[in-house]
Amino acid sequence: MRSYLRFLIEHPRFLTFGLLLTFCSSFGQTFFINFFRDHYQAVTGLSDTDYGKLYSGATILSGSLLLWLGARIDRMDLQRYSTAICAGLIGSCLFLSVASAPVYLFFAIFGLRLFGQGLLGHTAATSMTRYLAGARGKAMGIVGLGYPLGEATLPSIAAWMLTVATWREAWQLFAAALLLLLIPLVRVLLRGHRERHAAHVEEIQQPTTATDTQQRQWSARDVLRDMRFYLLLPIVLGPPFISTGIFFNGIPISKEMGWTPGEWAATIIAYAVATIVASLVGGSIADKISPSKLVPLYLIPHALGLIALASGDALIFGFLYMAGAGLSAGANSSFLGALWPELYGVLHLGAIRSILSCAMVYSTGASPFLMGYLTDQNVGTATIAWWFFGYTVVASVLSFIALRLKRS
Repeated sequence: MRSYLRFLIEHPRFLTFGLLLTFCSSFGQTFFINFFRDHYQAVTGLSDTDYGKLYSGATILSGSLLLWLGARIDRMDLQRYSTAICAGLIGSCLFLSVASAPVYLFFAIFGLRLFGQGLLGHTAATSMTRYLAGARGKAMGIVGLGYPLGEATLPSIAAWMLTVATWREAWQLFAAALLLLLIPLVRVLLRGHRERHAAHVEEIQQPTTATDTQQRQWSARDVLRDMRFYLLLPIVLGPPFISTGIFFNGIPISKEMGWTPGEWAATIIAYAVATIVASLVGGSIADKISPSKLVPLYLIPHALGLIALASGDALIFGFLYMAGAGLSAGANSSFLGALWPELYGVLHLGAIRSILSCAMVYSTGASPFLMGYLTDQNVGTATIAWWFFGYTVVASVLSFIALRLKRS
């Protein structure tokens, strides 16, 4: 913990900026958007299946635009880029608050997924791993805490707000809070960033120190021709695909298992706590051991959690699954966040990460539709969990192979 404290003292504003973005990305995450799912369906008259299709379609469309917008971070001033993204999130919150038909709901969710889930997290990860080269693992461990903090706090806040306001008023209040707090904080926290960026550019142009600036700086086109990239995609896309599917169908799963909504909510808290622990521990480890050695192992807790989920309907199995998934999620932020600069350099990191973010959004967009279809076909949670377990094994093996291939 001392190393973390020293690191925070050295970069307090920049790390707080990254943490703020990951926390606020919760407004575009499945667990939060779907907290109000019954209200959307009541207003629009959408069935569960139709809502799943709409949600998946909006997510996939947001991923397509993310591929272009995410690469802009390599060429725009970070303060202006971040402010624009925050403004897009605020506008999406307001638009959702007045949505009264499926088409409006579609574009509101599209905006939340694009600016919230997609670009806020993308901006935080890209900026931390680009500018904090000597401690990428700890940087991602710290800013990655924003995700579980949002998962642990925002649903409770939303539940309380629904006792004193309508769901539309709740989203309007979220937009107001983001306008009054998020944008001003971003601008304050990024004061002086131009000097940091200038030092980074000078280091890239004069790679005289023993850093990864001496390595080849891959372009996005180069990465797309690298076989290792495609072998690594399954381990990158699997966890968000699986977790989104589980969270999206949390209520049906809890009903099948005989758990109350309160018990299901308690398991999510376990997920958040495990994520926090893994983020901090994983960040420190990633700075000491090459991420290429760690990545093939990080899905082991999630795989064990899936075995637990498939083992029975006792509530303890739900807690074990969420704990395992949370440990892998926390390690994901640190290990994979540090891997891409190690493999491909930092000059075009925004464009490279935008490809990954786009693919990840596609995977999370397909997950609700597939899980809904399987549920309609009466495929049980245990069967689905075993299929996901097999996927994690294959993905881990492929990543092991990828990270031992010679660079193309």
